Amino acid sequence: MNNNKYIVFYYASKGYIEYKTITEPEYQQYVGSIKYVLFYHKFQELFELVKINVFEFWSYLNDVSEKHRLNFIFADYNDVVDPILFTNQKISNILSSFKTFEDHLKHQLSLLFGSDNKILEGYNKGDKAMYDKYFGYRLFKRLRNYTQHYGLPIRTISFSRRGQSKNCKLEIYSVSPLMNKKELLQYKGWSSLKDEINNLADSIDIREYVNEFFHAFKLIFKEVQEILSTKYIISKAKLDQLYNECLIHSADDIDKYKALSLAVYIKANSDDKDKLMLPKDTINRIDRFELRNISNSNIKDSVSFSLKIDNIPL
Repeated sequence: MNNNKYIVFYYASKGYIEYKTITEPEYQQYVGSIKYVLFYHKFQELFELVKINVFEFWSYLNDVSEKHRLNFIFADYNDVVDPILFTNQKISNILSSFKTFEDHLKHQLSLLFGSDNKILEGYNKGDKAMYDKYFGYRLFKRLRNYTQHYGLPIRTISFSRRGQSKNCKLEIYSVSPLMNKKELLQYKGWSSLKDEINNLADSIDIREYVNEFFHAFKLIFKEVQEILSTKYIISKAKLDQLYNECLIHSADDIDKYKALSLAVYIKANSDDKDKLMLPKDTINRIDRFELRNISNSNIKDSVSFSLKIDNIPL
C-alpha cells in the first residue's frame, strides 16, 4: 500500500505554505516538468558560458591591440610575455567550457531519455557533420587533449600596424596569437588531423579557427535547441499555470510581482523525501537566454536532424 502523500508547496514571506494535495500521476507530471526545465536551463547556461569565453578571448585581444596602439614600444618584457600567457588562458577557458557543455548534455540526455535515445544520436550526428565540415571545429576538438597532455597552444604573439589612407590618419593595429606548427606536430594525438596541420604555415594564427569553431558549435546548439524547446514550452506552460494558482492563493502573503519558488514534495510517514523545487526566476532566465540567442535562427548552415521527444511525463 502506498502511504505517500503528494503535496504542492509554495514559498512566501511566511515560509513554505501548503497549497494542495495532488495525486501520484499529477505529482509525476510536475516532477517531469520541473526536471526538464532544470535540464533545459543548464543547457542554455552552459552554451552561454562557451559564448562568454569566446567573447573574452576577442575582448582581451582588442585590449592588447589598443595598448599596442597607444604605446607602440613596450615598456618591459612582461608587456610581451603576458599576452601569450593570458591568451592561452582564454583559449583554455573556451576548450574547458565546451567540454563541460558536451559532457553535461550527453549525460543528461542519457538520464532523461536512456543511453540509446535518438536525441543523443542526433547530437552525435550533428557533431560529426560539423567535425567533417569545419577544420576549426576539428582542431578545437583535438586541441582539448593537446592542452591536457602536451602543452599550451599559443607560443608567440604578433603585433602589426597598417595604414588605411594615404596620409596615414587612419591606422589599424592588430594582434595575432600564433601556434607553432613544428611544436604542434610533436604531439602524437592528432590522428587524421596531423596531415592537415602539416599543410598549414609554420606560424598558425588561431583567430580564424576560433571563429570557425564557434560557428560550428552554434549550428549544433541551434538544432538541439529547436528539438528541446518544444518540450520546454509544454513544461513551462504546466508550471506557469501552477505558479499563477499559487499567486492567487498567496495574495495576502506575498508581493505578486516578486519571484515565487515552487516546491513539490513527497511525504511518507511525516518524513520529507524527494524534495524538488523550481524558482520562478529560473524560467525567466531561460526566456532571457533564448532572446539573446535568437540570432542563432539566422545561421544559414544547418545540421539538419529532426526528432520528437515523447517519453517524459508532462
